[in-house]
Amino acid sequence: MEERAKTFQRQLEKLHTSTATTDRAVDAAAALPDPDVLRAELQAALLRIAEQDTQLKKLKFELEMEQGHVNILRHDNQMLRQMTVDMTALAEQEEEYISNKLLKRISGLKKEKGELLLQVEQEEEYLTNTLQKKLSQLQKEKIDMENALEQEQEYIVNRLQKQLEQLRLQQPTVITGGLGLSRSNSMSSVRDGEIGGVASGAGPGSGGSGNVVSPT
Repeated sequence: MEERAKTFQRQLEKLHTSTATTDRAVDAAAALPDPDVLRAELQAALLRIAEQDTQLKKLKFELEMEQGHVNILRHDNQMLRQMTVDMTALAEQEEEYISNKLLKRISGLKKEKGELLLQVEQEEEYLTNTLQKKLSQLQKEKIDMENALEQEQEYIVNRLQKQLEQLRLQQPTVITGGLGLSRSNSMSSVRDGEIGGVASGAGPGSGGSGNVVSPT
């Protein structure tokens, strides 16, 4: 773009130089006394003027083309600036949307984390209470079993003691009963012997006499 402007400037300067040369030639031809030479110079000047007019038109056309190109470039530049502004605004909106979305997500995760922690604490508390209840129940059952075992042992000990006491009470009676039976047998034997002696004294060879012992 800058190079094209410099070229157009050079062509414009060349046209100005050619115009000045033509003007000087016309002035010089006007001072000539010979009409033929004057006519020839005028024709040459007219040709140069026509050529300059053609160059001028060409330069005007190129100038219009350049102006149109400049206008297009300005429009494109404005469009690019507007697109840059729009893209910047869109990027800001997108960043804000992403930031808000991330903040919401973070808030949701924090809330979910808090709920999970609360749920875990409640679950731990429930398990602790359940285990404590089971432990208390087991301790109670253990105490009950120990008490029942003590009662059973006490019952068995008392029963054995009663049985031993009964055996101790029954043992003298058995001994006494045995002694009475022995004494009774002895008395029976004595009595049987006495009766036999009496009977033998009354028999033949006793001389008709015998000592009779009266039982006391």
